[in-house]
Amino acid sequence: MMQASRRLVLAGGLSLAAGAARPAPGLRAPPLTFVSNVLADYLQLLLFRLQRDTFPPFGPPGFAELPTLDELVSVPEAVASAGVTRYSALRGFIGEAFAGLPATRVARPRPRILCYSDHPPDLQAVQKVVAAGEPYFEPFKAYWEKSVRPAVQAQIDGWRQQDATFHPLRKVIDLQRLPLRAARLEVVAMPFHPSGSGNYTPPAIFSSLFEKPNLPWFLGHEASHLIWSEAVGTPFARQAEAAHLVQLAKAKKLDPEETMCLFMQAQISKACGLSKPDLKMSARVDAGPQRQLLVAMEDGWDGYLADAKRWPHLQTYVLEKTKAVVA
Repeated sequence: MMQASRRLVLAGGLSLAAGAARPAPGLRAPPLTFVSNVLADYLQLLLFRLQRDTFPPFGPPGFAELPTLDELVSVPEAVASAGVTRYSALRGFIGEAFAGLPATRVARPRPRILCYSDHPPDLQAVQKVVAAGEPYFEPFKAYWEKSVRPAVQAQIDGWRQQDATFHPLRKVIDLQRLPLRAARLEVVAMPFHPSGSGNYTPPAIFSSLFEKPNLPWFLGHEASHLIWSEAVGTPFARQAEAAHLVQLAKAKKLDPEETMCLFMQAQISKACGLSKPDLKMSARVDAGPQRQLLVAMEDGWDGYLADAKRWPHLQTYVLEKTKAVVA
């Protein structure tokens, strides 16, 4: 682990001095566990073929001709979380964990998002691609060790340092005023991931690699999704009027939860001193209902921080601001 730099320590002190959030009484922040998995990284590349400019291309003869998928199934994430390392174990593991395909998610026997796309593939299609890719895993391991491992390790070292210095999950929970029902949260570095994601069994968040590590940025987004989930948090739909307002928002192509997560990624990064204090996510999205909701949340934020009686938790705040935009 790298030692905390003077700049990081000073930034952490500044964020504390700013008093961005009062501790949420009785809400525990679970510890973070940092993970990488070469087999999961290979499956990410095999299934979706998202090469990265930061790495030399992986393209042994015949690899480009293998079948692929258009839908983002969560097989790589599940493999990373389960710690699967042997290719021979994949067929049985995928067959059990993803038996619910083509559903997007299942609640039993264990809650899990199976696919992040709207139209999931069937299980047979996934198994076909995985089976076809087996001969290329050994060459990928050699490629990963030489070209990918150093970047993955540097990202994880940076995340560990930022966690020790800033405690970003503690900040997320204090700002949300809602629990994350987990004994621990896995944080997984995935160099071929298209962006970021989360899942429930075990509770975990997954991210591509940043040019400079910024754990608070991606954790602020993905952990907020988990905190608003049925599986390990408190679903937004439980709030009075939420279901009705979500339908009104959907008609305007507005997703209140996703907008909240965009907002939180900026707030947590700013609270940790890794983004400029005047950063506004509303300036990064096109004009329309999502920008309106972001502006409303930004403009009222100091009031939310100061008045836990009016807004006991973030869902009540987002509900009020969504209502003003869509009703």
